Amino acid sequence: MRRVAVLLATALAGALTVPAVAAPAAGTFETSFTPAACGERVPIPVAVGETSLAVAAHATVPANDIVLHVFRNGASLGSADTLTTPEAYVATTLPPTAATDVVEAQVCPFNQPTTAPVAPYTVTGAYAWGSAPPLPSTRPEPEPDGKKTVRVTALDDVLIPWGAPGAGADVTFPEGTYDKAELVLHDHPDGDAFDRLLTVEVDGVEMLRVITPRVDYTTRWDVTPYLSLLSGGTHRVFVHEESYLGRGHVVSVDFLLHQAKKAPPVATVIEAPFNYAGLWPRNGGGCAGNVGDVNPAYAAHIDETRTFDLPAATEPVRSAMFYGYLTAHGCEEFWYSNLRPNPVRKVTFSIDGAPFADFVPTPYVYAFVGGDPNDPTWNAIDSVAWNTAQPVLADNGVYTGSGVVPPYVFDVTAQVRGLAPGAHTLSIRVENGNGVWFFSGQVLVAYGTGKP
Repeated sequence: MRRVAVLLATALAGALTVPAVAAPAAGTFETSFTPAACGERVPIPVAVGETSLAVAAHATVPANDIVLHVFRNGASLGSADTLTTPEAYVATTLPPTAATDVVEAQVCPFNQPTTAPVAPYTVTGAYAWGSAPPLPSTRPEPEPDGKKTVRVTALDDVLIPWGAPGAGADVTFPEGTYDKAELVLHDHPDGDAFDRLLTVEVDGVEMLRVITPRVDYTTRWDVTPYLSLLSGGTHRVFVHEESYLGRGHVVSVDFLLHQAKKAPPVATVIEAPFNYAGLWPRNGGGCAGNVGDVNPAYAAHIDETRTFDLPAATEPVRSAMFYGYLTAHGCEEFWYSNLRPNPVRKVTFSIDGAPFADFVPTPYVYAFVGGDPNDPTWNAIDSVAWNTAQPVLADNGVYTGSGVVPPYVFDVTAQVRGLAPGAHTLSIRVENGNGVWFFSGQVLVAYGTGKP
């Protein structure tokens, strides 16, 4: 969702635990860049003895694609480049800072932007020093495995730090015959890292999408359609979750595979031309925030097409299913609200230009209650909305304003059976879409004889 707190500086000030003796511990800065060159390096005051640093930069024009660099004594500490803006760099294990250290931030234009930068080329930044304490274990005790259940642990109490795009691991799945697979996700927000868009992907194929609350939660989700990626061989498991408040998220991911004598006719080919893609209008548009930042003309729509390959096969297509994960963000988050101009958003999915689905997207309510825990007003609101009510609901399995976002599922067997082996296209159109929509789209094909 990449929501930046309205008060970026105060959010950063609460991002790390900062001892009272470290001064200055947090602050803001202003800088700029040009379409063809980086801006000047901006000094960041040093907090002596600290081992953690968070730096963020947010372009005045949200469509401007920027890269953030951080230096210490002239040497690069690291950089941040995820989507357009904001960008956030976080380091939690630095050598203790000395009074003589020179720390600097620099903002550059991305060298291959989707759209050309637009004036003004100004940037607001913020920084916070701190010393990160050791991470506690937050993983709940896993339930006992059944006699026919194989548990595969992909991530075990892994920190996704403030500003990082996510965490991943190469995981070896056991050989065997399985008829069911479940994904178990546990997520612990370490700090105030609420309202994040979280996805779990295997080899780039999204299997789970969640909007995170501000409390610990565990989600169990059936991922049987993706068995071909979960039985045998080594596969890349990645949890995509970006945090811009608090220290980050601590996540654990397990897969539960149920052994069977005969496997179900699940997909043997999974084509995912859209792997967690952020989609914006190619022309027109202009919204960038939430309720107060709307383009009333809505002279925009989203049209995107990607290519996928259908392999040659010795058996006929038994079945083909489409899975699409789609959520609206930024000023489109409340597209269905009467607070904004509301031409109908209609989504169309097509294969080779032939539509197979036309629908109005489901309106989701996200976990939008929350803010800087150091701000007295936000602290009072959060105490009621999250720290009091939300944990009680969560203990009873109810996540108000957050939770699993199910995929849109369509049977495309008839369309795929008529396709020749080779390259084909998958397209999405969001009519009147005037902001960022995060999308992943997959075609799951099973070969063999018999009924789908």
